Amino acid sequence: MVAEVSESPDDYPSSDTAVIYRWASGSWKEQGAVDHVGANLDMFGDDGWLAAVGVPGTADPAFVPSGTTGSVGARTMALTDVGGKWHTAMVTVPSAAP
Repeated sequence: MVAEVSESPDDYPSSDTAVIYRWASGSWKEQGAVDHVGANLDMFGDDGWLAAVGVPGTADPAFVPSGTTGSVGARTMALTDVGGKWHTAMVTVPSAAP
């Protein structure tokens, strides 16, 4: 799950911070955060949510704008932990995306 917070309405969306959580042992556990996600990952401007998709190289899902999950092989900005730390990166949404 991703929770996004806008730190300043005057600097929206560049001030948005995304906090990533995973359900474990009966509660949500924080996995990481990404500061200044920018307009490409602005949940408030993209139907209000990000969708989880599998990405090779990570056990955790990446999170992409909900409008890209039905596009086979779409290349888009995502929140990902490839490399061990949550960050933004361009990914190709796998064809098996929900």
